[in-house]
Amino acid sequence: MNKLEDLRKRSLMASIMIVLVFLLIFFSDISYIKPIVAIAIAALAYFAGLEFLEFLNAKQIKISKRIFLGAIILEVLAFFAVSQYAALKILPLIIFFFYISFLFFSNFNQIKDSIIKISVASFGFIYIAFPFAWMLPILYIKNIEMQDGRMWIFYL
Repeated sequence: MNKLEDLRKRSLMASIMIVLVFLLIFFSDISYIKPIVAIAIAALAYFAGLEFLEFLNAKQIKISKRIFLGAIILEVLAFFAVSQYAALKILPLIIFFFYISFLFFSNFNQIKDSIIKISVASFGFIYIAFPFAWMLPILYIKNIEMQDGRMWIFYL
């Protein structure tokens, strides 16, 4: 019975999230809604990161929760900044470089499981941050024939 209760909770949350995503996509062209869309996508990436960390805990793999989730949020917001200000196009790469560098340097003091931690944290970051982060440049794309990225986001 506990599994059915969990399914009901997840179904309710998924339904609410789907409605919110459709509303955000529909109103995303309004200038004061754009930061709200970015924050909402960052929040979705944050929750996806939490799910990933729960999966890692079940496998007894420990990575820094604050650094992992913080880097994901920063990467999403960096892609939003790039979608609004083209001069900041190097920002997501800088955040990625610092995160990967931090992973290597923070695991130099221990040899046991360091390769596993570095690879899992790198994979999780790429697996979660990039798909969510790329939603923003796609949503606010201006240089394709369609002239509106909302249809691409709806497709995704």
